Amino acid sequence: MFSVDLQSRSEAGSLYWLPCSICAPDSLGLMVAINFANMAVNLTKKGVSGRMVALSGGKYTDIPISTVTSGQKRVDVRELYDVDEYRPKAETIVGKPMFLY
Repeated sequence: MFSVDLQSRSEAGSLYWLPCSICAPDSLGLMVAINFANMAVNLTKKGVSGRMVALSGGKYTDIPISTVTSGQKRVDVRELYDVDEYRPKAETIVGKPMFLY
């Protein structure tokens, strides 16, 4: 069924890649997950609390956990998502950083 769906979508000109839970993680996803886990363990060993691991400017770091709970987070839905097709607009990400915000 999955391959039939992919074939029909590609023939319709609307084929797009979307990570899913049935797919195996790629090498980048595994590397980031392992590095995050190691960083979190190291913070715990040091007795550090109230912080989370993150990527900032393409570099690994740790930040206060309050960063995610403070202020408003904004996403430009019209620029990044096709609401009618219920999918991301892949063509709008060319030239942008891997992590948009």
